[in-house]
Amino acid sequence: MDSLNFFAIPITRKKHVINSVAKEPRQHIQYLQPDMEHSNWPAASGKKELASQSSEAAKDGLCEEFELHFADCRAEIEAFLFRRMGCKLGRRLDVQDLVQETSLAAFQQYAAFRSRADFPVRIWLLKTAQQRLIDAYRQHVHSAKRTLDRETEWIDCSSVAIADGLIASTSSPSKHLHAEELKTKLELALAELTDMDREILLMRHFEGRSYSDIAMLLEMDEGTLRQRFGRALLRLREITKRIGLLNYLA
Repeated sequence: MDSLNFFAIPITRKKHVINSVAKEPRQHIQYLQPDMEHSNWPAASGKKELASQSSEAAKDGLCEEFELHFADCRAEIEAFLFRRMGCKLGRRLDVQDLVQETSLAAFQQYAAFRSRADFPVRIWLLKTAQQRLIDAYRQHVHSAKRTLDRETEWIDCSSVAIADGLIASTSSPSKHLHAEELKTKLELALAELTDMDREILLMRHFEGRSYSDIAMLLEMDEGTLRQRFGRALLRLREITKRIGLLNYLA
């Protein structure tokens, strides 16, 4: 008898069925029990498998999400690293190596970052690239030198990048100096600025980043940042005026 039809039969016949079940429990009970082999309900091992599949699906989704973010920021990360690598590090390491290291390090930390999201993803990826650059300088350039402090450990090449920006904007280099000679002279003059001020100039004046982005990248109060940028820009004008490049400073 179909157990679902039990509630549709007359009361007198229900009593008869109940008595029959009492007399022959095994025969009727096995009929009323669900067929676990063909049931849609998962067994204990099946539940573990579903949990594992769910976890893998979540990881796949997180991986795809990260890859989309990194693809959107890849060009900016490459440019960020390339401007700051300089000749010393560039002879030992290719910028694409640093990009790949940034991608791997960021992916390993992405789940933790996503849970707190205290920075925009783009800024967080740039900060990760910044840290990879610091590590690369420590390993390849400064390993035998003095212990680096926070302001000098990764921005030694800011003066080179600023000089590149100024020289690239000149349509006609000085009549008396070859472009490369002028660039070298400018780099030496920019050494008069602090490392952090050079980096602020590079980010704000040459890369065109917003104050809020720079403040997050350099972990600096925005008000202090604005003051430092103003003073650094004045010093840059003095320097470029002294060596005849003031007209090229926008």
